[in-house]
Amino acid sequence: MTLPAVPPISFQDIATELRLLPGEGLSFSWDNVKRLLGMSRLHPGPISLSDFLGKTRPWWGLVPVRSNDIVGTTWYSWNQSDGGLAAAVDPYFGNMPITAIMSTVSASGSDSIINFQSDPGFRNNIKAQLLDDNYNVVREVVLTYNAQAGVQWRSATLGGGDTSTCLFIATGIFTINLIKL
Repeated sequence: MTLPAVPPISFQDIATELRLLPGEGLSFSWDNVKRLLGMSRLHPGPISLSDFLGKTRPWWGLVPVRSNDIVGTTWYSWNQSDGGLAAAVDPYFGNMPITAIMSTVSASGSDSIINFQSDPGFRNNIKAQLLDDNYNVVREVVLTYNAQAGVQWRSATLGGGDTSTCLFIATGIFTINLIKL
């Protein structure tokens, strides 16, 4: 769902977009409210209802990224089978599970991919954002539907050790947003 682009807008609209359960309440000082608005969690405010017009909550989660090295190539990945902190099923992607998010780094070609369990039913590009602890964007890549794989979105592949299309370039637990363009 996307919030209304023109008034009126209600607290209930915002709570629904944030996927809050009935009766959970809502505060404009909450981190997820600021994240929905694309603001740093340190943003002091003020925040008004009009700031929410046209906003959409993307898929977001924490992903524990591990690495694997084989002969000059490093894979940084989160796989659904690893468990971890990511809420891999979300209405934003039609409740289709994300099974892997990976970046490959090598001199011959570096890129990133996102795999779904099966076809999520859209072909939009996906903007993947790696965020710092305050929800500021640290890295951002755009992934395009890969028709040959059918359930995969892939960034451009760049050679020469260029990692600018890699979402991950290290191991750790990362906060990410995935946004349909």
